[in-house]
Amino acid sequence: MISFTTLGTIYADETQDASTANVTRGNRYLNMVHRNILSYWNWPFLETTSTAYTVSGQQSYTLGYNFRRIKSVCVTVSDIIYTTKEVADWETWNYINQEGLNSASDTPLFYFINDDTEIQLYPVPATAGNTITVVFEKAIKDLSVDDYTTSTASITTATSKYIVTGASSVWTAAMVGRYFKFDSDDWWYEIATRTSNTAITLKRAYGGSDQSGDTYIIGEMPAIPEDYHDLIWLGAVGRYWTLKREDTHAAFYLRQFKDGMEKMKQRYGYKSTGQYISSYAMIGINDPNNPSPVAT
Repeated sequence: MISFTTLGTIYADETQDASTANVTRGNRYLNMVHRNILSYWNWPFLETTSTAYTVSGQQSYTLGYNFRRIKSVCVTVSDIIYTTKEVADWETWNYINQEGLNSASDTPLFYFINDDTEIQLYPVPATAGNTITVVFEKAIKDLSVDDYTTSTASITTATSKYIVTGASSVWTAAMVGRYFKFDSDDWWYEIATRTSNTAITLKRAYGGSDQSGDTYIIGEMPAIPEDYHDLIWLGAVGRYWTLKREDTHAAFYLRQFKDGMEKMKQRYGYKSTGQYISSYAMIGINDPNNPSPVAT
């Protein structure tokens, strides 16, 4: 994995310019490339879910801060999952609501995204406590946080393979979601929770040997798979040399960037690499992955 700080260091090395102005430019370029990669494809690794609960007579439900694009909305009533269809425009949504004035039901049919801040359900939920599950593409904030390396850290696997303790560190709640690594170990671990200034919990079990007073890094990582973190600095350095009108240099880096993007798309652009069993025929619609031949 390559943290934001290390990306900046590589950028400065590859551009042969560690001036303050270029470091600032590099941070901007790194985030531009990061955002371009995230928006290039419908990446499955950006997909996540959020849940809420129906309130009797309440049609609107607020979306979280990290919603970028909703993919589906369903409501679970007892053990039955009801999938809803999106209504895309205000005119149709208002018409549906006018036709079904005061309609209330626990069987949802449609949802509407209002100003990217809330979803509305139709019919209006009649009962409280049913689970609303929203599948969405999460928004990713810009990279901006330098590596944190203050003091030392320890872990005793016989006690816990998840709990890391610090000596005189000041670990904050903002570090949840960043990654931790002992300097004497090669593996990064996502931070799941922060208990105190000197205690964090790892998301997956630590796989190395016990550490006592070891130096460490807590780093902010890109949102793309770690195999392709290099794409970010490659794209940023390519932009730099393009700016400097060094076409040969620019082409060298941008060619690697474009090749890497295609490989990343092949590797991570789909949820699986295996075969699937089509169920479309069972419900009377054409399989979009295997359309019926058109008669000529």
